[in-house]
Amino acid sequence: MERFFLLIVPIAAQLVLLYAASVYLNRRLYKRLGLVGYLFFMWPGVIVHELSHLAACLITFTRIREVRVFEPRVEPSGDLLLGYVRHDEPRNPFAAMLIGAAPFFGGSAALYLVFRVFIGRFDAASLAVALPSQGAASVVAALAGAVVSYAGFLYALASRLDWHSWATYVFLYLAAAVSSHAAPSRTDLKQTFIGLAEIIALAGIAVFILYLAGIAVPEAGAAWLARPALAVSGLLGCGLAGTGLFVIVVFLLETIPFLARRAWQW
Repeated sequence: MERFFLLIVPIAAQLVLLYAASVYLNRRLYKRLGLVGYLFFMWPGVIVHELSHLAACLITFTRIREVRVFEPRVEPSGDLLLGYVRHDEPRNPFAAMLIGAAPFFGGSAALYLVFRVFIGRFDAASLAVALPSQGAASVVAALAGAVVSYAGFLYALASRLDWHSWATYVFLYLAAAVSSHAAPSRTDLKQTFIGLAEIIALAGIAVFILYLAGIAVPEAGAAWLARPALAVSGLLGCGLAGTGLFVIVVFLLETIPFLARRAWQW
């Protein structure tokens, strides 16, 4: 059970960090650009977000009713709706979870492609996080190694950008637009959590029954899931690295002028 748990924890942590970073970036860009500027610049990210839901519906054979990849309008509640994919009720908990969480993976895949097109080849596997099961000290060391890997990737990325080339600014624009919409909406999250809760409940029942039969499912399942978990973690690592880069940039752009004003007042 411990091995299985240590496979899931890194992916869950990456999803939480990616959600927080994407939501922060989205809100700050909306505040800085204003409604018109936000809609003018952010449409590529909205399209990737909605196409992610669409792809998840197709993968899970969920019937699609209506698709609007970019059709901004203000809802009666006052919320700004940028696009949507209307579909039938998912067939099973896995389909519900995948459709709801699709922007995480679609956004990360889009960022991976943006990196490859504009930056060139890079080691996406270095962004995967794997926790060993040899005790707390080794887990802490693995987490520290993951932080170093992300920092090294961002440094290498910054050093490879040619600030005299138009391609660099196209890269930054596309990456920022996609990063700011990599998080699912509140409705998507609700659907994701409901599907996840149902999956956990069903898996728990199945594991308990097999345990009574003397079958060690968690250990066998952990060994079988190890490689796919690393692949998913590497993909999410691309999304987290790209989104984290722009969170740092936005934070510095907002913090440095503030500190400069305080220093001038002193």
